[in-house]
Amino acid sequence: MNPQPTRLSPLYNIQTSVGATIVSTDTWQVARAIGSAADERATATAHVGLADLSDRAKIMVEGDGAAALLQSTLSGSMLAVNEVTHVADWGLYIASLRRDRFYISGVTGSESKLIDALNAAAANATGLITVTDATDARAELLLIGPSATTCLSRVCGLDFHESHFSNLTAKQSSVAKIRQLLLRCDGKTVPAYIIGGGRSYAAYLWETLLEAGHDLSMQAVGRQTVEDLWR
Repeated sequence: MNPQPTRLSPLYNIQTSVGATIVSTDTWQVARAIGSAADERATATAHVGLADLSDRAKIMVEGDGAAALLQSTLSGSMLAVNEVTHVADWGLYIASLRRDRFYISGVTGSESKLIDALNAAAANATGLITVTDATDARAELLLIGPSATTCLSRVCGLDFHESHFSNLTAKQSSVAKIRQLLLRCDGKTVPAYIIGGGRSYAAYLWETLLEAGHDLSMQAVGRQTVEDLWR
């Protein structure tokens, strides 16, 4: 049996150029830490950190039967448009983008399991349903920390007030003039936003966010900090 090829984030070269500690996670090479893990955690706890989550599973589910399929297979409840649900048993977030279009962000390497489960359920469901693996086509970044909202508001025109963009909310908007999907999925004690879009724009968005958060003491952080403060 041939081994699966190594998969790299679009930010891999940027991360290795600054001395990131790279580890293997499933078939991906992931930045475990970019600097001192202790400093990263302190910065994200007090200010704001920026992490690369591009290795996470990313799946689009579309069609007039998609909502019922996700309810019966994963979430257990119907989602309103722009609502996000955290399915702890599967380690994923489901975002409702329209009544017939949903985005799933799941743990690294879970895409095959998720797609198999959804396709098996779709075979017995009514209505049109399409399940698409977008893992390698899309990137995800994570802004996490008390100043995450301030940083994001500098590059995105959305209203981030709690009354308009509370935890477990999804919206699509321009971020640094690029169409992105934003999911507010707060960490254990601090605000957090997943920012997802086309893989080809990830490096530009990474550098733009670091610049936008420079005076907020932003620091690039690795997966250890994400695990400590987020999920």
